[in-house]
Amino acid sequence: MHPKLKYNSYNRYLINRFGCKVKKISIDGGFTCPNKDGTKGWGGCIFCNEQSYTPLHSIKGNIIESIKNQIKYSHCKYIAYFQTNTNTYKQELLKIFNLALSSSPLIIGLNIGTRADCIQDHVIELIIEFSKKTYLTIDIGIESIYDQTLKKTNRGHDYKAVVDTLNVLNNLKKDHNINFDICGHIIIGFPWETYDEQMAYVYEINKLPLDHLKINNLQVVANTKLAEIYKENPFYLYSSDEYIDFLANFLSLLSPNIIIQRLMAYCPKDLLIYPKWTISKFDFYQQLDKTMEKNGLFQGSRFNL
Repeated sequence: MHPKLKYNSYNRYLINRFGCKVKKISIDGGFTCPNKDGTKGWGGCIFCNEQSYTPLHSIKGNIIESIKNQIKYSHCKYIAYFQTNTNTYKQELLKIFNLALSSSPLIIGLNIGTRADCIQDHVIELIIEFSKKTYLTIDIGIESIYDQTLKKTNRGHDYKAVVDTLNVLNNLKKDHNINFDICGHIIIGFPWETYDEQMAYVYEINKLPLDHLKINNLQVVANTKLAEIYKENPFYLYSSDEYIDFLANFLSLLSPNIIIQRLMAYCPKDLLIYPKWTISKFDFYQQLDKTMEKNGLFQGSRFNL
C-alpha cells in the first residue's frame, strides 16, 4: 500500500502495473440478465436501472464507436469495461471481446462484469484464452452475503452460488497456471439489514478469493422497484458522514491485500431519488482519508483482530 494512502487504491495499482495512467472505458455490449428475460425472473434487481450507470457516450451494441468516443488522451492506456447488465450472458462472446481489444492499440485489458450464475463452461474457456493475451478482470456481483436480501432484491441466486463461483475462478488460476484479477461488488445499506449485519460483510469478504473489491452505498434510483417501495414506505439510508464512518471501520477490518476499486455509488442527478448527498466525489474521498487518519485507521489495521 502506498504510504500516503489509507487503503489499497486501484489507480495506484494500475500505475504500478503498467507504468502510466490507466482509465476504464464503459461499454454497453447489448447484454441482458437472466433475472430480466424470464430465465430466472423478470424486471431485474429491484435497485437496478441500467441508465444510471451506462455513460451517455457508450452506444448500446456499438463497441468500436463507444471506445472511440471515450479515448481522450494518447498518453493513457485504457481498459475496455463491459459494465452494463450481465456480460457473459451470450454465446458470441469471443467476437465481442476480441472486437474491443482490437479497436485501439491503447486498449490493454478487459474488465467483464457478470453474475455468479453466468460462468458456464464456454465462459471458462474464454477466461483461460483471454487471460493469456491481455490483462483481464472478472467482476462478480455479490451484492449481499444474505440470502434473504438476495431474494428480496430479485437477484435470482443465493450466496452459495457466489462462493462456489469464486472458488471455481480461483482454482482456474491454479489448474491452468494463468493470472487474472477477480473483483467482487457489494452494496451497503439495505434497510432491512442492521449496522452489525452490514459490517459483517467484511468477515465474509476476507474469506473469499478476491483480488479487488467495489463497495457501493445503496441508492434509490428512478424507474426501479426499489423506488416504488420507497415511495410507498420511505426508509432511511446513511448520510454521507455516517457512510464515511462506516467505511473507515470496514476498511480497517478488511484484508490489506485486497485492492479497492470503488467506495461509493454514482448516479446522474436526474435519476437519483435518495439519498441526495451534497458532498462531491473528491471531498468524499478527502473526508474518508481524514476520518481514518483521525482515528488511527488504515486498511487492515484491525484485520484478524
